[in-house]
Amino acid sequence: MASSGSTFDPYEYVGLIAPGSVVAVGLFLQWPHAKDAILSKDFSLGSFGVFLICSFVLGHLVQAVGNIVESAVFGLTGGLPTNKVLKANSDLVSPIQRSRLAEKVSTLEGTSVDLDRLDKKAWYPITREIYAAVAAAGRSTRVDAFNRQYGLLRGIASALLLLVVWFLIVHWGSWQYASTAAALAVLALIRMARFAKLYARELFVQFLGTS
Repeated sequence: MASSGSTFDPYEYVGLIAPGSVVAVGLFLQWPHAKDAILSKDFSLGSFGVFLICSFVLGHLVQAVGNIVESAVFGLTGGLPTNKVLKANSDLVSPIQRSRLAEKVSTLEGTSVDLDRLDKKAWYPITREIYAAVAAAGRSTRVDAFNRQYGLLRGIASALLLLVVWFLIVHWGSWQYASTAAALAVLALIRMARFAKLYARELFVQFLGTS
């Protein structure tokens, strides 16, 4: 998402360029000429600009993989954290907060909403309305910050998983490259899941604080 003017918005820096640079560095260091150019003390501003553009383009491709990673991770862990509030025993919010959330959602929708009987497909567009209400109330700063961190970590995890595949192809039989990238990918996925949960909790807490 490009912002107006000549600058990138924060999400482009965090969610696209940073993960793209992980892939770019990983790939460039495999070719001697590129490696020499990157590590050279004569590395110029123009070279950095080319690297930045490559990272931005790669970042878009990495986030496409990120969509698959996201579906796989949350498919294996019971769904998106925003869906966990539909369960009565969820640790996302307290029982009192969950009861208040049901009341506010009912007011938002203009009809009685029972979280226990709502399915995930029906809940998703409601969470988008909840975010819109939070943003309209000027309370989305922390929610957006957690979302950017989530996007960053999803991209980094996806970039590292791509490098695992690349290292297995290029360095088959030498596991140190692939195993290192895989270990870092697991750490990024753990952090990604944590920030997804923080995003969901903050979204609902801020929604409860809206008038």
